[in-house]
Amino acid sequence: MLKRTLDFATNSGFLKKTVLPKYNIDQFKIGPLGLLLCQNINTEWLYHTLINKELTVCPNEGDIDNTYDFVKILCSNKLPFGITDVKRQKKSFTTDEIVEYYKNATKGERFKERKFVTAHTITSQINLPTIFLNAICDAYQEPVFQDNVRPMFHFHRKLAPFKLSFAMTGSSQAITKELEDLALYLCKQLRANHVSTLYLPSSSRNTLEAQYKQYDQLGIPYTVVLNERTLNDGIANLRSRDTTLKEQVHVTELVTYVEQLFRNY
Repeated sequence: MLKRTLDFATNSGFLKKTVLPKYNIDQFKIGPLGLLLCQNINTEWLYHTLINKELTVCPNEGDIDNTYDFVKILCSNKLPFGITDVKRQKKSFTTDEIVEYYKNATKGERFKERKFVTAHTITSQINLPTIFLNAICDAYQEPVFQDNVRPMFHFHRKLAPFKLSFAMTGSSQAITKELEDLALYLCKQLRANHVSTLYLPSSSRNTLEAQYKQYDQLGIPYTVVLNERTLNDGIANLRSRDTTLKEQVHVTELVTYVEQLFRNY
C-alpha cells in the first residue's frame, strides 16, 4: 500500500523521485503540487496554532530565550502564553525514512504509570515533512468506480492544492473555444478572490469522465462543468469529488457560492 501511495504521489506531482547514485537508494523530494500542499498545511497550522487561540502565542525561529522574554513582558508576566519554535526542515527523504515516518504515524504509545502533576511548560514537537507524508498517506484512496479501481487523493478541501477545476464539453470547435474563454474568465475571477483554481485548456479534448478522473487523482474537491447550455442560460454544474453529484449554479454567482463553500467548512 505504501509503495502504491508513493508511486501515485510521484506520478501526480506531489513527490519527485530520484536515485542517489553512490548508494543506489531511492530519494524523494517534495514535488510542485507537494509544495502547494505544504503551504496549505502551514497556513492551517498557523491559523489553528497561533491565531485561533484563547491565549497569546508567538512564533520563534532561532534563539528562543529572547522570544520568551519578549512574550513574557508582552503578557505582563502572566501565564499562560505560548511560543512556537519554527525550525527549518529538509525537503527530501529516502525510502527508509518514509517507512519510518509511516510506522511512527500509526504507532500508539502506552503510559507505564499515571501521575497527577501541574504542568508548567508543555512542549509539543512536530515537523512539516512528517505532516506532509501523513497527509499523503491518509488522503490516498482506491475507490471502485464502474467496476474499476480509481486511485485518488481525498484531501480535506482546505488542504487541497487546488480547490476548483474546469471541465468542458462542446459539440464543435467554435463552441469549445467559447467555453474555454468563459472558463478562463471565471478562473481569473476565482483566483482574484484567492480561490486556488486549476485551468487546463487542453482538457476539453478529453471526455468528461477522463477530465473527472484527472481532477479526482489530484484531489481537487470541486469541478465546474461547462457545456453548450451554459452559453445559452448561464447555468453551470458544480461537481463534488466526494459524492460525484452535481448542483446547478449560475456563472454570475459562482465566485460567491464557492467562497461560501470553503468559508463554512
